[in-house]
Amino acid sequence: MIDHIFPKLNNSLAQNDAYAIRFSKCLLFARIYTLNYILKTYGEISPYNWVILQLCPTFFFDYDIFEEITSEFRKVPEQYLDEKLRKLIRNISLLVNQKRLPVILDEAQELIDRFYNKFSSTTKEDETRPLYSVVIRTFTLSGICVIPSGTGLTMKSVLNLTGSHVMKGSTWKNEELIIIKNGFDSVEKVRNFLSKFGFPCDDHRDIMQWFVGRVRFATTFIEEWFNNNCDTNVLFRKFKENYTSPDSDYSIMVKIVNRTKKDTIRQGISENLLKEGASEVDILSLLERAVLKIWYNVINLIVVKEGIALELFEYGVALLYKDKLSNKLRIIISEPLVIESALQYFKKYTDISLYILDQMANVDYDPSSMGKLWENLVPNAIMKLFQDEGVH
Repeated sequence: MIDHIFPKLNNSLAQNDAYAIRFSKCLLFARIYTLNYILKTYGEISPYNWVILQLCPTFFFDYDIFEEITSEFRKVPEQYLDEKLRKLIRNISLLVNQKRLPVILDEAQELIDRFYNKFSSTTKEDETRPLYSVVIRTFTLSGICVIPSGTGLTMKSVLNLTGSHVMKGSTWKNEELIIIKNGFDSVEKVRNFLSKFGFPCDDHRDIMQWFVGRVRFATTFIEEWFNNNCDTNVLFRKFKENYTSPDSDYSIMVKIVNRTKKDTIRQGISENLLKEGASEVDILSLLERAVLKIWYNVINLIVVKEGIALELFEYGVALLYKDKLSNKLRIIISEPLVIESALQYFKKYTDISLYILDQMANVDYDPSSMGKLWENLVPNAIMKLFQDEGVH
């Protein structure tokens, strides 16, 4: 899409708007037309295959079928597109007995900051909007469920960059959010996964516990295990060091820090929120307070209730969780490799003394937290002091 639109965006904002809207209609029409053809020709398509077809059309064809069809529909009058599109949506809805048809816009994050100051805002005359906003609003028709996706797409993008109340404001409710988990939340489930590849689970339970929470860690390790003919424990120590050492380019924490510095999308959103009066919260500081408390109190996980903490989920260091009582979104920090990587990073770049207590106390926003921590620290420190053989 970007390759087709980019050469045409040298005109006025109004002309850019018109071109992008028409192109977006062709994109949507290509998907709906294809779905209608499949249903009329074959009678059905599974939800799974419809998703895969949209995400990876070359899995079924030697070319991107949607791109080819989009090019053809650009020759059609816009009025025809509007009328035919609505008719097809109604027909398909009756065929599948479904009120809304899922349409996926993959790699949507690419539409956010590639065309700065190219499209006019529909809500504020003196501001512009991203191509993402234009496409989402064009796709949002009656009978269509728009699903933007992409590695760099954030919840803030969905809530703040549509330029209207589409997908935000009064229409956005936590109870409507579906959280998909991969079932990797216990050693036993990790064991079930690794055993399928012939991994000697009985001999390496201590290794398996490090993969709880995220399938990617386990799959990456099992790939290295297949490709390297060396001792499993030696291989894992190297694997763990790569992911947790602050001196490693593969460090989870180092990558997070680099992303926060380079992420222009989040920076732009943050600046707009600050202009509107929102308070600034340092995400890395929040993560630091959480993992230090996990470390000191010897606990396996911590639930962070701050709304801003959802960014930690977007950065890939926390799991999304919905409180059953309040129905509010929370995050859980519990993945061993993530926690270890964060601890190693903060311990290298921070004076780890009373500072630890200060950060752990702040995570609860409880005036008595520091006192409670001191109640544990002082007796333990005294006992350790007198157990030292060098003390007389």
